[in-house]
Amino acid sequence: MLFDKDLDYFERLRKAMLFYCVQIFEMSRNLLKEVKEEYPKSWHKVVLFQQQMLHELQDYYKLGQRIGHYHNEFEVDLLVANDQSFFYGFLSIIFLKNTITILYLLSTIIVV
Repeated sequence: MLFDKDLDYFERLRKAMLFYCVQIFEMSRNLLKEVKEEYPKSWHKVVLFQQQMLHELQDYYKLGQRIGHYHNEFEVDLLVANDQSFFYGFLSIIFLKNTITILYLLSTIIVV
């Protein structure tokens, strides 16, 4: 999605973030908590998915620099760190124990 040249640069990011979040939203907090605690090998796959998404975002932001959406002086790692804190935040045990829903969290940051 991030490199679909048929879509506007920022539309690619919006669709990729929605894809990631829908994948996680399909699982309940209780299921994620159970997977993390009871099935560490399966949880590792969730972590690998996150890492792959962050790597693709880094490549995407670098592409944005090359085509002029971001200044070359802007630090791509800052954008990735921001995304990483979001992803790690809503998969943390604290979040999984909280009553806030992923759907509510997404509705506050992603405008469809």
